Amino acid sequence: MADVSKRLLKGVLDTATTNNYTVPQNKYTIFKSITVSNTSSSVDLFLTIRLAGISIISGHKIKANDTLHIPYLDQIMHAGDSLNIYASVVSGTLSGCYYISGREVDV
Repeated sequence: MADVSKRLLKGVLDTATTNNYTVPQNKYTIFKSITVSNTSSSVDLFLTIRLAGISIISGHKIKANDTLHIPYLDQIMHAGDSLNIYASVVSGTLSGCYYISGREVDV
């Protein structure tokens, strides 16, 4: 059984609710850590993270120039399950990024 720790995702936040990561076939994924930064100097954002269709964070406010770091997430998802990460702003332009690490394990 291969157990590979790796960066699962990194990117720029968007308002779209598309699948950012889908667990590959014949594997399961353990999400270990999530870091989200609001890179705007003046606009607060509202973060949503969904694992396998369930919101684990819903509309969490991250102030301008602030970061949310979850160092020990330890959530397991099975092949075909998806992670979605997106944000919104009340007014202004969305500006933020994310970095998610974890492990992919062969079934």
